[in-house]
Amino acid sequence: MERKVALITGITGQDGSFLAEFLLEKGYDVHGTIRRSTYSGAYPFTFRQLIRV
Repeated sequence: MERKVALITGITGQDGSFLAEFLLEKGYDVHGTIRRSTYSGAYPFTFRQLIRV
């Protein structure tokens, strides 16, 4: 079975981050877009390893 892929715009925001975690738990391959000014590495390293930004 193929792995499902999700693209989340605004992945560092409140809704985007919750959605990313939810989809990761469901086995999705999660990709996301961010604004440089808002991404300061605020997420734990383990979470950043699981998503492609």
